Amino acid sequence: MANLPPTSSGLKYSNAAYAQYYKFGLNARSDHLYGVNLDKDLGDNLRFTGTVYYEKKDGWGSSGVGYDTALTYYNQQRAVVTGLNAPLGLQFGISQIDGIRKGATGKLSWTFGDHKIEGGVWYEDDDYHQLSNTYNVADGSPEGAPNFSQPVYRTRNYTSKRDTWEGFLKDTIVLADGKLKVDAGFRMLSVDYQMLGKRNREDFRFSQTANLRTTWEDLFLPQVGAVYTIGRGQVFTSYSENMSLPRGADAVYYTPATTNVPTPKAETSKNIELGYRANHPTFNASIVTYYTSFKNRLQSFSEYLPGTTSLETYYQNVGGVHAYGLEFSGQWKPEALGGKIYFNTNASYNKSVFEDGFSVRSATAVTNYDLEGKSVPDFPEIAIQAGVTFEPVEWAVINLSTRHISDRYSNFMNNEKTKGYTLFNMYVDLGEGFNYGALKDIKARINVDNIFDKDYLGTISTVVTGAANYRPGPHRTAQITLSAAF
Repeated sequence: MANLPPTSSGLKYSNAAYAQYYKFGLNARSDHLYGVNLDKDLGDNLRFTGTVYYEKKDGWGSSGVGYDTALTYYNQQRAVVTGLNAPLGLQFGISQIDGIRKGATGKLSWTFGDHKIEGGVWYEDDDYHQLSNTYNVADGSPEGAPNFSQPVYRTRNYTSKRDTWEGFLKDTIVLADGKLKVDAGFRMLSVDYQMLGKRNREDFRFSQTANLRTTWEDLFLPQVGAVYTIGRGQVFTSYSENMSLPRGADAVYYTPATTNVPTPKAETSKNIELGYRANHPTFNASIVTYYTSFKNRLQSFSEYLPGTTSLETYYQNVGGVHAYGLEFSGQWKPEALGGKIYFNTNASYNKSVFEDGFSVRSATAVTNYDLEGKSVPDFPEIAIQAGVTFEPVEWAVINLSTRHISDRYSNFMNNEKTKGYTLFNMYVDLGEGFNYGALKDIKARINVDNIFDKDYLGTISTVVTGAANYRPGPHRTAQITLSAAF
């Protein structure tokens, strides 16, 4: 353990760098999932399939909290939250989760003539609870044990509930002597979401309890698709409309004090695609062009918490976005190379553009952002992944691959950009069918990622304007894995 100079008089472990101490970064999760399936013929050409399931979730995660951060939140809450204790140095922050998820699905399928009609329903009840607190440790030391009788400040104590039901009806028609297959139908979707309790530190600070309820619903979401076979290839096309519960719905309501974000609307989309795929003994490939229109797109933002270097994420609808592009994927195993070497590639061009702007409301002002025609950040226009695999003998496989990502904007206003990068990786698999004594199927895998140790910026925490927050990509890494059965 490092011996760092104190930053507060009389507190040996007050240096903020102690918050990175590895022993406090822990995670544990335990899920139990049970289900029963039924698959039964109810008559000629009439079949029922159904599932009932139940899941119990438990888990926790912890991290160190530095003295200055803990002192800020302790001072904010101590006058209104009883039982708090002043921080002693390094603190122990822990988040505990638990919940029950249960549901059922059922589907009927009826075949007659050239038609197959399917209809079904799905219902799910998902209850979730999160409790997050920060505690002192003995002497404020990184080596000290957490003292759960000395809370320093409270972060969260809430429950959320999602009631979801979905229905669908679809007809599949086979025409033109089996060469043409057409699917047509629609979905109905309704999601009722509730949150009750303390969402964040501000709820504890201001003695307020959230009681939120929102319903997202669309009872007609059409889906149409067609596939036409031509020799060894197929032309395909589809149109669909979709609606979804906002991603990370609980996190949507972790609204930090620095923002005033309205209740999010459900994300919706309309999707059109047209493509061709071919399958040959030594070659297969597909090429697809698409257009997607999003409404109420939900975007995550990062803000520094007041008086800290910690980032907190919040979400907001950013209006309409449309995307269009072209994708190609294929694999080739040349006969001339005896089937021992084969190549694969996946390449895409994507252009994602904002259709309009949005507003951010603070306690004192409204800021408008005009984004029409600007590119969505963290979306590379070009992405290519390709590889070559060599199988010299039955018990060895060697693969070399490369991945290229083009430049990406890092903010909504498109006034900062990070350069693209190209990485090379490889793996070697050895030992198919190799036995030694009591050990069977002995295998080894060697992985080397980022072979040339390329420096690049990987993850972007996008912002509206100005400099974004980045995490560098990992340097060259190597792994060796041995496995055997006995």
